[in-house]
Amino acid sequence: MEFVARYGVVPREVVAAWAGTAKAATAGRERRLRMEGLIEVGAGLGGSGRLLHATRDGLAAVGRKELRVPRPSAGAVRHEAAVARVGIWLEAGGHRVLSERELLAAERVEGRRIYSVRTGERLHRPDLVVIGERPEAVEVELTPKAPRRLDVILRAWARAVASGQYEGVRYLCPPVTLRLLQRALARTNLGERVTAGPLPVLGQAGAELPPDPSDQANSHHRTSSGTDVAIAGSRATRDEASPPASRVLKLLNFDSLNSNSTTPHALSVGQLPGAPRSAF
Repeated sequence: MEFVARYGVVPREVVAAWAGTAKAATAGRERRLRMEGLIEVGAGLGGSGRLLHATRDGLAAVGRKELRVPRPSAGAVRHEAAVARVGIWLEAGGHRVLSERELLAAERVEGRRIYSVRTGERLHRPDLVVIGERPEAVEVELTPKAPRRLDVILRAWARAVASGQYEGVRYLCPPVTLRLLQRALARTNLGERVTAGPLPVLGQAGAELPPDPSDQANSHHRTSSGTDVAIAGSRATRDEASPPASRVLKLLNFDSLNSNSTTPHALSVGQLPGAPRSAF
């Protein structure tokens, strides 16, 4: 449930990959959550398969009321699905990850654009951030941007790394886009501050990213200005009218799940106490 809340509009097959459960078990939990009004399930867009997103009650149930209720968009579904897959890959490798929705919420709480970079008159946020001593930005680039626009963004990322805002920036792309990105990196001569690689395949751990040196239980990290920032939602409280945690746990049928999994969990602020990884 919280995975869907964090990533927004998520294809059913991505949820199933995150949960690591059989099709029947995934469908059963999905049905119970939908009947309780905690998620909505819509028709697929562009061959994505059925799409899930959390309702306002669903966000409240997992303590993520700081996140907005997402709106499915035909133009964004393919990218959102790819970002969710990369998120699974990174989290399977033991990394703590923030989605773009969480970055936006954190910026609202902080009152300033702590994760955004300025590209001329625009602001640009990464698709994902891997939390460490300093955060690492991850961009999932499915289609190439115009060369001039891409160069502006790449130079903005390089400045963010040079200033200490980010440890580094990693682009993940399909083959055609990767070749164009590599040419852009050579053209802009940014060295190792911004790198590009192929999109991962689910089932491969994200071990190629630097290991997270920070304590996994710690939900704070320092910005480049030295401010100790609490991740948005880490102190979230549930409204009395929200579905209680015990009800959500029952709906998810956690008794039938393996709660002894040793797979590291993502950074999930406001997580229900004791909820196992296999809860979507």
